[in-house]
Amino acid sequence: MKVLTLCVGEKYSKKYNTVKKNIDLTVCTDCPSYWNEFKIIPYTNNPFSFYDKLLVSLKHCIDIKQNLLYVDVDAINAIEYDLFDFKSTKFLFYQLWPDFKYTKISNLPDSIKSIWNLESDIELVPNIHEVFMYIPYSESIKNLYNDLLYFKSTWEALTNGTTTGPGKRYNNRGIGYGEGIPLGYYLLKNNIEFDSFNFKSKKSII
Repeated sequence: MKVLTLCVGEKYSKKYNTVKKNIDLTVCTDCPSYWNEFKIIPYTNNPFSFYDKLLVSLKHCIDIKQNLLYVDVDAINAIEYDLFDFKSTKFLFYQLWPDFKYTKISNLPDSIKSIWNLESDIELVPNIHEVFMYIPYSESIKNLYNDLLYFKSTWEALTNGTTTGPGKRYNNRGIGYGEGIPLGYYLLKNNIEFDSFNFKSKKSII
């Protein structure tokens, strides 16, 4: 299984560069010297955007034309990687956010509603908690990437500089938050099957 993580900033590279699992890992980072044992994708965006974890992982899946497991860098040593040794065609993720599982499209700002089609049968968008994302390579993944890339500036404009609410803790680390919402919408739009997955339990079966 090909694995990708994103780690931006010297502070986090110093903290998380000890990988205890034997995995085929690629690291997208602006501090490659801390990741000498692994394949590197340079991260050059400034400022750092949380939304980029979606784009970097989908683009890498498309580039290598293989199923890919994206894992947040602080969860690298917690994943049971052998659980993903299968050929699932579902897009898998950790869970829906426990206290905020769905977003009603009709309640979104006009800048989003002008892009998302309110005449479709999509009314509720799953709010995906993307600690990890198992991405099954297909032509649909290319469409998912292109949709999310097009939507990036709209989402970041709404979430940049947040100083109140649940997103404020991200403000000093980069821009954006809640990227699981557009991910959920565009999974539905592209008719990509998806599900949550218990990545720590050996009893999990897909």
